[in-house]
Amino acid sequence: MEATAQDRGYRTYGYRWVVLLAFGLVLCVQAFLWISFAPIESSVEKVFGVGSGLVRLLALVGPLMFVFLGSLAGDMADKRGFKFTVALGAVVLFAVTSVVASGFALAPPSGVSAEVKAALLWVVVFFAAVAGLS
Repeated sequence: MEATAQDRGYRTYGYRWVVLLAFGLVLCVQAFLWISFAPIESSVEKVFGVGSGLVRLLALVGPLMFVFLGSLAGDMADKRGFKFTVALGAVVLFAVTSVVASGFALAPPSGVSAEVKAALLWVVVFFAAVAGLS
């Protein structure tokens, strides 16, 4: 007769399925993000004036980084534990996303402020000259 998992002293936890489901959902979202490059490939080619090979190379950045960093992350998970590895990945992802999002958030206000200043300096001077105030 074959020994069951409980006979060997192993315990099963229901939350482990939830954790695996969460990991699976994160990986699906990551895959969907990289797949989303495909529909905009022709638009990117037209807007930036680059070839399709360069756009496809950009779309390969994520999978290539996975190939290069996957073994390092697996080694870290073996040595430090998967909780530490996932936490480090989440912190790095948050930091990079925050920096990129901050860059995107800083660009529009600085552009609008520059436009307002240009309008105040150039248009007001023009209207003052037209009105004979200068």
